[in-house]
Amino acid sequence: MALRDDIAALSQIPLLSSLNNEQLRILAFASDTVDLGDGQELFREGANADSAYVVRSGTIALKGRSDRHEEQFGRDAVLGELSLIATTTRSGAAKAVDGPASLLRLNRTTLRRVLEEYPDVAAIMHETIRQRLARMTGRIGALAGRFEGDD
Repeated sequence: MALRDDIAALSQIPLLSSLNNEQLRILAFASDTVDLGDGQELFREGANADSAYVVRSGTIALKGRSDRHEEQFGRDAVLGELSLIATTTRSGAAKAVDGPASLLRLNRTTLRRVLEEYPDVAAIMHETIRQRLARMTGRIGALAGRFEGDD
């Protein structure tokens, strides 16, 4: 893929929305392409997660141990965004389905280097994460009322 395609793919990651084109270019240079054959595994549930993936082509199926169905992701979908900012493990297993797939892999170490170089972006990203967490907490709080007294 061309560099501009990689930059466009990285711009799909919501966490990176505050980065400008030059900062995305730096990340794109440091990103890897992962090509999978049909049925080939991208990662296993419980594996250490240190990178996010953007699906460039094909379909990736994600299935957790407790899930009865698998969720499928196509072009420009983002998998593992949380791993860019936190030490975590994979919540499900992912593999290519219905043919080959190509993904762009961005690791946490590379993102941290960019944030060290551009601390103003780090501050904006921190605020983005804070707002997303506040919205999620609000949604959880709204749902909690539905379950009170269901003993």
